[in-house]
Amino acid sequence: MPQGFGTVGPDATPIFTLPGNPVSAFVSFEMFVRPVIRKLAGHQGLFRRSETAVALDSWSAPPGKLQLARGELGRTEDGRRVVRLTGQQGSHVLGGLARAGALVVVPEQVTRVEAGDEVRCLVLDRRRR
Repeated sequence: MPQGFGTVGPDATPIFTLPGNPVSAFVSFEMFVRPVIRKLAGHQGLFRRSETAVALDSWSAPPGKLQLARGELGRTEDGRRVVRLTGQQGSHVLGGLARAGALVVVPEQVTRVEAGDEVRCLVLDRRRR
């Protein structure tokens, strides 16, 4: 939650503040800072591409809050896109973030995702160089 945006100095240099928990900082960066940097750099696509996938797990989501759960994307033998949670979803759990290939978007009005539900996933492209 403790995130913000403002400017500082006579040149109004933009400044972002991010939460202290590592997963929260990552997700806040992805949703708020990365799009601004891409816009300033002249890119057209500001946000991560999204795909629909079938949830392989069931889980609860906090009522009234958008949840961005960490998930591993895969494909079934027939080519359907599927996603599985990377484990515990606490904002301090780095292991699941390291394995995540997507942020699974759970809207504010959804309090439970059931295995078999279709969910929207923001794909975290991780190109190794």
